[in-house]
Parts: sequence; C-alpha cells; structure tokens
Amino acid sequence: MKILAGAAGIVLIAAAGSLSWFARPQAPADAQDRRPHVEVDRPQRKTIHRRLRLPGEVRPFQEVAVTARIQGYVASVGADRGAWVKEGQELARIHVPEMEKEILKQTAERDWRKTTWERLERIAKKSPNLINQDLLDDAKGRYDVAEAELARLNALAGYAVLRAPFDGLITERWVDPGNLVQAGAPKLLHVMQVDVVRVRLHVPQSEVPSVREGEPAEVAVDEMPGERFKGTIARIFWALNRETKTMAVEVDVRNGAADRSRWIRPGMFARVTLDLDPRKDVLVLPASALVVEKKKTYVYVVADGVAARKEVAIGLDNGIEFEVKSGVAEEDEVVVSGKNLIAVGEKVRTTRRR
Repeated sequence: MKILAGAAGIVLIAAAGSLSWFARPQAPADAQDRRPHVEVDRPQRKTIHRRLRLPGEVRPFQEVAVTARIQGYVASVGADRGAWVKEGQELARIHVPEMEKEILKQTAERDWRKTTWERLERIAKKSPNLINQDLLDDAKGRYDVAEAELARLNALAGYAVLRAPFDGLITERWVDPGNLVQAGAPKLLHVMQVDVVRVRLHVPQSEVPSVREGEPAEVAVDEMPGERFKGTIARIFWALNRETKTMAVEVDVRNGAADRSRWIRPGMFARVTLDLDPRKDVLVLPASALVVEKKKTYVYVVADGVAARKEVAIGLDNGIEFEVKSGVAEEDEVVVSGKNLIAVGEKVRTTRRR
C-alpha cells in the first residue's frame, strides 16, 4: 500500500509539472528570432543638388514711407502700427482749407471763360464779320488755361487723401490728427509688404558661378525650430563687394500660413540652404547607408535574407543623400538603418523604409 501511494504521488507531481509547463505563456516567434533587424531601401533615380548653407537677413518684399504731397493739417489717421491694409485703402486725410477756396474760385473762372468763348462762337456763326478768328482763338485759349488750372487744383486736392500703395502692414506711424505737415516731409506712415519676403544673403566668390536664378532654396529661422520655408533664388546682384568679395543674392519666400504668427518677419536672422549644381536622373541613396573604410566607400545589401557588402563609387554627397555612380543597381535592397548591427554573411530581418 505504501508503495502504491508513493507511486500515485509521483504521478500527481509529474502531472502538475506538465500542466504548469503548458500554462506558462510562450515567447513570441519574434522574440526567439535572434537575427539583427535592419531597414532597407532601394536606390532612387532622381535629381540631387549640392547644398550650400549661408546666413541671411529677412527683408520686406517692398516698403514705402508715406509722405504728404501738399501742406496742411492732418484731419484723420485711418491706420495704426500693426494694422493690415489693402491697396487703395485710406490711411490718412489732410485738411487744406485754402485749397478748397482756390478750387471754388477757379471753378468760377473756368465757367466764365467757357461762357465767354461759347458766346463769341455763337455770334461768329450768325455774323462772321463781327468777330474775327483771333478773338475766338484768344477766348478759347483762356478757357483751356482755366480748365487746366482747375484740373491741377483738383489733382492736388486728391493728394489730401493718402492711400496704401499695396497690400501690407503698417509698421510705423509718426503723426496724429491736428499735426501740420509740409509737402514731401515729414514721413507720416511706413508700409511693408510681407506676404512675400526677400531673404538677402552674401555668396562667397568661390561659389558665385554655381548660383543661378530660379533654383530652389530653403529658409529656416531659430524662432520656429523644425519649420522649413521653401523659396526661390529671385535676384542675383552679379557685382561682388570689393571688400568682402561676396555677391548679394535674394531669395523670395511666400508667407503662406493662415496663422500670421507663423510668418517669417522682416529683420529676422535666417539660415539659408541653396541647392546648387543639380545632377539629374542619377541613382541616389540616403547618407545613412554609406560606410567609409580606408578611403573606400561601401554599402550593405541584403539578398535572400543574408547581408553582403558592396564597394560603390559615389559622386555628389550633400550630407543628406549621395549619388551612386556604380556598385549597386536599382533593384538592390540597401541597408539604410542598422548597418552597425550586422556582419557580412549574417542572416538578417528586414523592413522596407517608408
């Protein structure tokens, strides 16, 4: 009986051990796979540029100091600092009481000259012998002079209303209602166009031949980290500064964000990247794929799950991507992340980079 009881106990212990083994959670297949995991991608046929990075300064696309063209008192100011204005919008109005009187006087003069000329013309038609042509010409000439003077005064009166020359932003205001202003001075308001801005930079002499109008550029400012503003080389100044041996270049950037707080602003310091010397229709890989050893360049490729290393000849390398002249084909799976984890001939797991 004791022997039977002992045997039964052994069976129960073995059964409990078996149950606990089946109840234990099994490790997933991925956890058991010890192969290194790498990201791969295929060479892309595209255009690659050499990149030149330079500091720049943001400037308005255009700006103007609004001044008075006639003397008078400021009657009203319709826009203040920070106001967004539209082209043709009234900014200020100047009151010139003397001019109003001059216009009334000249209007009466013009009307009288016109009446005189028309009366003489009627008489000449009825009785040609009474009015000679010289008298008619003199009357017509006096009327024309009076008409021209009235037009001049009306044009001057139009200058009493100062309007925005373009869509933009008021950045300065120097007058208040009641101030006396002189023709041509002082400045009343300052308007800038900032929906498009110019970023001015200075290119070293050695890089001047590579800079061309119409080429793309990228602008960044420290105040908005992570944001990149696309621009175009719009103006090349051609002549170099005699002292610095640099050439001024302007990149136009459109401020397209709906939130104006995300616009780059005149006066900001900018970092500009120019894309120069384009190489078109070449095989390109990301810089992370490149391995440099003893002045030779390699990449790792994966075929049938096994890593191999290929020597490649490279062309243009801009630090972000590089041109592959030979060594790999478009269909090769090239390791772009995790190359430090693998060795030649080792089996690896791969994921295609998106």
